[in-house]
Amino acid sequence: MIRLASFLFGVLLLVGCESGIYYQDTYKPEDNVWKHSDLVDFDFSIADSTAMYNMYLDITHETSYPFQNLYVMIRSVSPDGLIIEDQHSLELQEKGGAWIGGCNAQKCEIRFILREGFTFPMSGSYTIQLEQNTRTEALKGVREIGLVIEKVKS
Repeated sequence: MIRLASFLFGVLLLVGCESGIYYQDTYKPEDNVWKHSDLVDFDFSIADSTAMYNMYLDITHETSYPFQNLYVMIRSVSPDGLIIEDQHSLELQEKGGAWIGGCNAQKCEIRFILREGFTFPMSGSYTIQLEQNTRTEALKGVREIGLVIEKVKS
């Protein structure tokens, strides 16, 4: 009985932690190499344009990743076709050379805030497109790129 209660508590805890997630998807580059030509599209629909959202970018990279940052071009396409483009330099290392985020001997995971407490201007289908924007054509050491949108609880 105690085991069943502990199990149910654990399930409820996990479900409760995930309740704010509105959208989540992950792209895994082939052989951990993200090429310029590998455009990553995250497609989702927004039904409630009055709700507040937070948007995050999750990056998992190898500890052998050769740079201290990652340049990413982010394009947002709204339902009316409006495209907003912005380049981001995602800092993966501190100035002293230590990796930022949760790391072990092989990989690091880090979450970047893209936008907090915002509303989508209209309901409908959206696309967030990511493009590897470094000077290297084939960027080695990128394991996963994820987009997370959470609905802010009021």
